[in-house]
Amino acid sequence: MDNDDASKKVDIQLRIQKQKEAMAKAKSVVQRPGVQKEVSPTTLTGHSQPTFITYPEFAPSIAHSSKSWLTLRRLLLLLYLCTGTATTIYAVSKAL
Repeated sequence: MDNDDASKKVDIQLRIQKQKEAMAKAKSVVQRPGVQKEVSPTTLTGHSQPTFITYPEFAPSIAHSSKSWLTLRRLLLLLYLCTGTATTIYAVSKAL
């Protein structure tokens, strides 16, 4: 049993050592500084206000009134779809 305990301790120490090495490698990857570009102050102060480009041809010329959700056409379409669905379900249930 003494030999078994010694091999377990060695195995545990090897695992700990591998974990430490993996952590050290991960830290070196994570803490690696990124490439930073230096920006001169003259490029930042070139324009005090940004330039906005607008496209008036896409803007609506008049405000559209809000359309109602329930119209006669939509009501008839809903009735048509519900009737078709119910008919299909009925036909399938009779066929089976």
